[in-house]
Amino acid sequence: MTSITYRVDTEPDSPAHHGLADAPADAPPPTATRIRPRRWRGPMALLGSVVQRSIAVAALLAVWETFPRLNLVDATFLPPLSQVLQAWWDLGRRLRPSSTSIAAILLGKRGE
Repeated sequence: MTSITYRVDTEPDSPAHHGLADAPADAPPPTATRIRPRRWRGPMALLGSVVQRSIAVAALLAVWETFPRLNLVDATFLPPLSQVLQAWWDLGRRLRPSSTSIAAILLGKRGE
């Protein structure tokens, strides 16, 4: 796997981008600097990034639960996470019998 990186320290249409800003007219063109490609990350680095992402998701869920409870956000527009999960659970329990019936109808099973 290869990776391509670009330097983005000047604006694309500026003379500095083309290496013409500070160089005298008779100077040779600047040589390209080689940027090393990113090496393979070991398992510990991968675990660290997974932990960082998990912490970010956990922080978001904590904010979602906490802000409506502290009345920082109106619960009408953003109900607490626990209430949303409870509503999803109840909806799933209500839909389970009808989904079983729909599956039986689609598979052509009769009530026996």
